[in-house]
Amino acid sequence: MISIYEFLHNLNLPYMIIGGLAGSVLGEPRTTLDIDMLLFTKPDNLPEFLARAKRFGFKFENSLALKNAKEKLCFQMEYGTVTVDCLLAETLFESEALFRKIQIKIGKFKIYFPSPEDFILMKLLVGREKDILDVKNVILRHKNDLDVPYMKDWAEKLQKLAKDIPLSHRLAELLK
Repeated sequence: MISIYEFLHNLNLPYMIIGGLAGSVLGEPRTTLDIDMLLFTKPDNLPEFLARAKRFGFKFENSLALKNAKEKLCFQMEYGTVTVDCLLAETLFESEALFRKIQIKIGKFKIYFPSPEDFILMKLLVGREKDILDVKNVILRHKNDLDVPYMKDWAEKLQKLAKDIPLSHRLAELLK
């Protein structure tokens, strides 16, 4: 993991660690099998990122990564036994989350994570049981410092992406 942190630390590309690892840092530690990373880059810059990742030691099939990035806005890389799921940012919410990102020192490296509020919203959008548990843990840890109006506003804006998940209602229930 330290090598992956070193890669991220030296990355000249905006990013954030999201998913279970972010939940462990922002809330309660839990086991996770991969690293989820949100990348902020234009598709034209992706070949350069992939070349740097390959030189650093990440394993992936270049053509498949480029194809998946173009078609699905995500791709996978392996580093030793760790899978890194890379998602490409595209929404206004993700841009706002990038602006609000926080930096946390892990060992000797400074790594970027979403703010607790943005992490909560990201996890509510996915809505799986483990995501809701992550949300509860982050709320418990940051309850007195959360920007609740910000979260309520974005929950309403993100509702169309959430399909059947009632974001505003679920957020209100979890904040009780």
